Amino acid sequence: MEPRVIEPSDALRALLIVLDTLDCGVVLLSADRRLRYANRIAIDECARGATIVLRDGHVQAACRQEDGALDHAMRDAARGRRSLLTLGAFAVAGAGAGAGAGAEEALPMVVIPLSQLGADTSDAAGLTLLVLGRRSAGDHLGIEMFAHAHRLTGAETHVLHRLCEGMRPEEVARQSGVAMSTVRTQIMRVREKTSTASIRHLVQRIASLPPVRASFGGRVAPRIGVSPARAPELAGGG
Repeated sequence: MEPRVIEPSDALRALLIVLDTLDCGVVLLSADRRLRYANRIAIDECARGATIVLRDGHVQAACRQEDGALDHAMRDAARGRRSLLTLGAFAVAGAGAGAGAGAEEALPMVVIPLSQLGADTSDAAGLTLLVLGRRSAGDHLGIEMFAHAHRLTGAETHVLHRLCEGMRPEEVARQSGVAMSTVRTQIMRVREKTSTASIRHLVQRIASLPPVRASFGGRVAPRIGVSPARAPELAGGG
C-alpha cells in the first residue's frame, strides 16, 4: 500500500493543531504589525491585556509607554535582525500595583524576521514572528504527565504544582492547610521518586519538559486578524 500524500489543506490543519498544542504563544505579524496569525495561547495573552493587545487588527504593547520598544524591535526585524524584549512590567507596576506585581506580569518575547528562517517568497519575506515566553516553569498537562510517569500520589502532585508556581514549602503548607512536616515529607518522597537532588533540580526537570498544552479535542480555534478569503482555511474549515 502506497503512503498517502498529505494535501496542503490537511497539512495546514495539522500545523494549526500543532501550534495550538505548544505551551508558548506564537504570533505572526506583517511589517505594519497587522496580525496575520496567533495560536491559542497568544490569543489568551492578548485577552489578558498585560503585555500585548489587539487594536484595530494590529498588535500593540498593552501599555502605550512600552509600545516604542515593540516598534523598535519590529524595525530591527525589517533590517533582518532578531531581538529580545520584555513587555508588561511597566504597565502593571505603573498602575499602582504592589511591589513585584509588574515582574509577575512581565513576559519576555523574541522577535524574529521570517527572512532569517529561509522565507524567500514575497508573501512571507516581510512577515515577523513573535515567540512569547512561558508564564510558568511547567503547564498543568506537563506536570500531570510527569507525576503519572513517576507514580506520584495526588498530594505529592499538588505539592509539585505549587513548587513549580514558585511557592516556598512553608507557603505550600499554609495554602494546603497542613503541617510543615507533612509538606517536607511529601517533597522528600517526590525527590526520591524522581531522583532529583533538590527542589531547584526538580523545578528544572519540569522546566525542561516539552512545552505542550492540554488537548483541545483536535479542534482548531477560529483565527483573528486574517483576511476574509483565508479565514475559513485558517479556522480549519474547508
